[in-house]
Amino acid sequence: MFLNNANPKQKVVSQHAQFGDTAVLFTDSSHFAIQPGMEIKLGKYCDSITAVEISYFGLHHFNGSASVTDPNERLATPFSMAGTYLDDFDQAFQQGFSTSSEVHNVELNLRRHLTQPIWLVAGLRYIN
Repeated sequence: MFLNNANPKQKVVSQHAQFGDTAVLFTDSSHFAIQPGMEIKLGKYCDSITAVEISYFGLHHFNGSASVTDPNERLATPFSMAGTYLDDFDQAFQQGFSTSSEVHNVELNLRRHLTQPIWLVAGLRYIN
């Protein structure tokens, strides 16, 4: 199982104020490494046509980060350039961000065999 953003929307995080507000750091500058996930499924037949199953899948510690440094302290945010004053982030030596994500899914299902190859499945799912 792999988690991938197939259509990332690139947004500017940091700009270099000295060179005409040239963008130097983007939201897609952080590259996630491929992380392993797991899936576990347990089931038990109650009779010849009815079964109960519980399953779990998850991706753990999906992390990424990026930063940019300017020894002349001329980094700015696009937010301050738009008229919103965030002076604490302008004329910065370094700007960066980090992201972290996890996915957990648990399911409890009741399966009933109707006819070959049709099964009726009803259950509960918790995803976080």
